[in-house]
Parts: sequence; C-alpha cells; structure tokens
Amino acid sequence: MNLRHFENAARQSWWLVHIEAWRQSGLDRTNYCRQHGLWKCTFDRWLKYLAGKEAARKHVEYQAELRRQKKLEAQEKRRLKRVRLRFSVSTNMRHRGLQV
Repeated sequence: MNLRHFENAARQSWWLVHIEAWRQSGLDRTNYCRQHGLWKCTFDRWLKYLAGKEAARKHVEYQAELRRQKKLEAQEKRRLKRVRLRFSVSTNMRHRGLQV
C-alpha cells in the first residue's frame, strides 16, 4: 500500500479513534473488529503504522496476559465455590423434618 494512504489526516484521526477505543475496551483485536465492522488486517496495518511495531506487540501481549489472569481467577473462583457447596450445611426446614 502506498505510504500516502497513511499520511491522510482524516484517515489517521479516524483510525486513532478506533485504536484508542480498542485499548480502552479490553477486547482482543478480533472481537473489537467484529463488533465495529472492521477488517482485522486493516486494523493491524494501521495499528503498526500509528503505534509502531514494538508498541503494538507489547500491547497485544499485555492484553493476552490480562485475559490469562482473568481466566485463572475465574477457575479459582469456580473451584472454591465447588468446595463450599460440597461442605455446606443445609438449613432447609423441610429437609430437617424428614430427618427427624
């Protein structure tokens, strides 16, 4: 693609808005592009041009690490919930009546 394409001020501002919104959203690039009707390859191209390759790569790694941490926290929460349910005491009065 011609470099003049990236130097257009209107295009730059439009893509900057999308890139900043993507950063704030916490979504991965694929889901953000699906929600906003963008082509991921075009989004990636503008991201590399506007943010630089290294900054884009670091941000993607950071987002992946956040998703990994959230997944681990959710797994731990489910595990603790299972343990609590297994060892909880029932306070249902009907159930107590049947036991007597």
